[in-house]
Amino acid sequence: MPEMRQRSGAIGIIPIRAPLSKEEEDRVHEAIAHGRDAARRLSEDAARSPKERNALRRTVREGRAAEEELLAGTCALVKKRVTDLGFPFDQDELEAAGLEGLVTALRRFEPDQGARFATYANYWISKMVFAAISHRVPYPESDLRLVIKLRRFENQIHHRPVTTAEVAKALAVSRVQAARIMRMSLDIAVGTSQVEHESHATDDTAPWPEAEWIIDGLKEVLGDDFTDFWMWTGRVMSLEELGRANGISKQAMAKRVAKWRRLVESSEHADQMVAWLRAQ
Repeated sequence: MPEMRQRSGAIGIIPIRAPLSKEEEDRVHEAIAHGRDAARRLSEDAARSPKERNALRRTVREGRAAEEELLAGTCALVKKRVTDLGFPFDQDELEAAGLEGLVTALRRFEPDQGARFATYANYWISKMVFAAISHRVPYPESDLRLVIKLRRFENQIHHRPVTTAEVAKALAVSRVQAARIMRMSLDIAVGTSQVEHESHATDDTAPWPEAEWIIDGLKEVLGDDFTDFWMWTGRVMSLEELGRANGISKQAMAKRVAKWRRLVESSEHADQMVAWLRAQ
């Protein structure tokens, strides 16, 4: 992967954009398919007329633009997977691994299988990030996964320290093993090991892939304000950064966000939407 270049609202050279609705994603996948088909036809038949080849090249360019649109609309999932669980060191390396997973997902994804792209990309992003972590952390993969589960449990009980008995029950391990995992977690936190993370391929708590309908619902409720609201909710940009982007103060931006939340809370599916937003 190329060297990461950090800037607000981007990972490397890929800008972070709001996720696509189902209809937008269908349009993008169609353009990608046409572009790949055009590239194949160009490579297989050199006897085409200049007019036909120019038309095919134009279709190829449109397909590549659609790929870039899909990557930008899913790029925030990379940042979320890297930062969700805490161990914040050397995020550039982990985000590079996540981008590699995202690009792999783009190459392998088959829309006709019925899944949304974010759901499929989630697996590859998590797989590559976890591989990068495992390469740096001097513990077996099975232990590292238990450490991550411990950190998740601690985040749920953030108001007090957890006991060995509670950890043993939460992780379904013995108290002796629970104590060992707790020591390991502390060593990683204060030592030189890598970022806490886990492959979320089977993570039922990960909000991104399971909430595609939320995205469409929020777009319907918020209209043109959806992108800014989503950037703030997804922790892609702070209120101060959003304010600068809109030419207003942080306080004025906070008032806009409060207004948007009121709109969401008064919407038809308010209960489900608010529950999802609180989980972010």
